[in-house]
Amino acid sequence: MICLTTDITPRSLVRLTQNLAAAVTSKTRVVIDLTDIPRLESALLYAIVAADKAARAAEHLLVLTGVRGETAQLLAETGLDQRLQIVEREELDRAS
Repeated sequence: MICLTTDITPRSLVRLTQNLAAAVTSKTRVVIDLTDIPRLESALLYAIVAADKAARAAEHLLVLTGVRGETAQLLAETGLDQRLQIVEREELDRAS
């Protein structure tokens, strides 16, 4: 599970995007925990969408958990809640 925080700088965003792409192509399922992200910034959203595209190309799965508040609203308004797999943390804990 990859836990994201709000401490994203341009340099760390590049590294995060690269690390997410590597993770989703090497693992069949990658979970990104957004619990500590009250509001999803556009750059971070880009990294998640890019990771989802890479996962789909590799026929792997990207899962988001901890989606709430403004982040949930943004995903719903953009229709990304229909494209991305969003799972409650409790469901992940039960599946483990």
